[in-house]
Amino acid sequence: MDQYMEQLMPLLSDIAKIANGEGDGNSRINVEEAIKQIDQSGGQLWEPVHQIWDGERDADKLTADLDEASTRLVMYILRLIEVIPKINETMAELPDNIREAVESGDNQKVMSELNNLPEGERAEIIEKFRAIGLGQR
Repeated sequence: MDQYMEQLMPLLSDIAKIANGEGDGNSRINVEEAIKQIDQSGGQLWEPVHQIWDGERDADKLTADLDEASTRLVMYILRLIEVIPKINETMAELPDNIREAVESGDNQKVMSELNNLPEGERAEIIEKFRAIGLGQR
């Protein structure tokens, strides 16, 4: 993931969460303000994001007239819409200490907590992470 995409990750996640029915009116207003700023800098997100929020998921329709950068962002949003519910479900199934370590963002803590588990339980959790696209760097 390039630096531009990493900087936009919180925004892209918020867009996907809104599409999945999460968030409130304030989060949508904040996201719309950020999208306006991106579009004023040459991006093309306003229209496809609103189409996504209205239920459109056809990547070809959403990206038909977009530049390459905006197309990548829209494609990533679509992927997040698909994976966020799986991530939420997986997180809810984790033991408290593992979930807290993951939420902290401290990879060393996650590894330490995983290493404290019995081999079978550790392997099961690692497989859950792989299934949702975590731990594949």
